[in-house]
Amino acid sequence: MSKARVSLTVVAIVLVFIIYKLPKVVVENDVRDPADSVTTVNPGTSDPSTENNSHQNLTHSGEIPESTLNLIVRLREKFNNSVEIEKSTIFADSLENLFQSVNRYDSAAWYMASFAERFPERDNWLKAGESYYKAFTFAVNIAEQQRLAESARSYFDKVLEIEPGNSEVKAKVAMTYVSSTSPMKGITMLREILAEDPKNETALYNLGILSMQSGQFDKAQVRFENLVKYYPQNLLGQFYLGVSYFEQEKFKKAQEQFENLLKITDDPAVNAKVQEYLEKIN
Repeated sequence: MSKARVSLTVVAIVLVFIIYKLPKVVVENDVRDPADSVTTVNPGTSDPSTENNSHQNLTHSGEIPESTLNLIVRLREKFNNSVEIEKSTIFADSLENLFQSVNRYDSAAWYMASFAERFPERDNWLKAGESYYKAFTFAVNIAEQQRLAESARSYFDKVLEIEPGNSEVKAKVAMTYVSSTSPMKGITMLREILAEDPKNETALYNLGILSMQSGQFDKAQVRFENLVKYYPQNLLGQFYLGVSYFEQEKFKKAQEQFENLLKITDDPAVNAKVQEYLEKIN
């Protein structure tokens, strides 16, 4: 498992409560910057530095270290003035990494979107969609989740126009609908993906999460059992399988599952969460 995935895994486990903020949908048979008030923008319309855009107004936040803030300002100027794709790529990637390092995921996405608008290509649409999707997954405010989900979906849809069979992108688009006013559309999409690709990791995981969120832990168990069968190194799948057993009071299975998880990871955050469940069982 990559370092990036492990990092996201740890965050997701620590913030497990976030899934319960999703709409209460029954899956039948299965189933910004803190100082910002950001609106959906078309980054390509003009030079962002000339806009009254809160992504550019960082001086009111005391949460960004001065050294990081100074670097962001310098990189932003270089990005705004760059016309070469190679240099713009470096500046956009650097800005994304810096903003993510200080938990400004929507600002990171804004710059990736600005880059994609400047250089409209499949890979750039995908990077913008992925960046907005990450911001969406970290948002805890429902309205913010929906706004970021819409932005992610708009760029993913551009990718799907080119690659309509891209099941990974489809699965992420499905999850953006789950947090919208049309959650069943997203669930239907996930089911369709699994019908075509029963081993799809993203769809299996997300349908398992949705079943947990709606209290259907028996159905979540089936999803996560399939997930870890195909992808044994998926730590989140292993963890939530244990949770599914625990919530059904299958304590022996839960204990075995959590103990097995401890054997495949030595991450302190994961271990701490697992130990909490083991203490409840014992």
